[in-house]
Amino acid sequence: MTGQSAAVRPLVEQIQARPRLQRGWEVSLAAGFTGFVLLAGRVFGSLPADSDIIRGLGTLWLVQGGCLMAWLAVKSLTRHESNSSLHRLCWAGLLFAGTVQTSLALLPLQSFAGILGGLFGLLLLAGFLTHDALESVTCGALDQLPTLSKDNAEAVSADKTTEAGALEANSTVVDLESAAVEPEINEDAVNDDLTQWLKRKRLEDGGEEVEGMLRLEMASGQTQRSAHVTFSPALAMTPEIECEPLCDVDVEASIGDAYPHGFRVDVRRGRANAEAVTIEIGFQAIATADTSSNAA
Repeated sequence: MTGQSAAVRPLVEQIQARPRLQRGWEVSLAAGFTGFVLLAGRVFGSLPADSDIIRGLGTLWLVQGGCLMAWLAVKSLTRHESNSSLHRLCWAGLLFAGTVQTSLALLPLQSFAGILGGLFGLLLLAGFLTHDALESVTCGALDQLPTLSKDNAEAVSADKTTEAGALEANSTVVDLESAAVEPEINEDAVNDDLTQWLKRKRLEDGGEEVEGMLRLEMASGQTQRSAHVTFSPALAMTPEIECEPLCDVDVEASIGDAYPHGFRVDVRRGRANAEAVTIEIGFQAIATADTSSNAA
């Protein structure tokens, strides 16, 4: 049980920190729950089958098409999200399970043509979702290979540099080892004092993504606080920014002014007599590629 909890915890933390992953889970879970409710209604007789075969078959295909559109929407919403392959695989499974249950609830059993048409649509949908979801997982794994290779190359280069330094002056080995150990000893102290961090990377389409966290302190009785985050160098254009509190304190966080070189985040809480607290705000900024120069 402990091993399973340790494996699930990173996924839960990703969902809590990334609103777009939350939207994907909300859509897929809603589809699965709706299908379950409709199928239960059909089993217990509260949802009779449509007597019009053409209309019933059209309804089935409309539901299956809606599942396809929902999948494409959540996939497009998280196309820039790193480590989201497993989430997409779960979404595809939940969407298809909900569509199967809904199709069974609406299936016109009195018509062989209606049954055949509904099952044919489900087979096509299953084939597409399986292929597309597995392709997303494969692409996500391949995207991590360059990073791993780069890390290995840096490790090899560091080993060679250490060996060369040892051959030139053996007396410096002890000093280098001591310097390498110091950050590990002081790691907890550094994390406790951390007030802001940023992670910036280049996207496949040429844009850039910035993820990070900032820590704010609100004094006793203080109801609002603002802070600024700076991008250096500036992004190619004004990014799309989302932010969310990462703590258990009841506060609201919103984005104020946003520019290519940074943005302002505003934090508010309702109680004027509240005690002093420390608040952590997570944020994500995505700037698409600047195509104006190419168009010119």
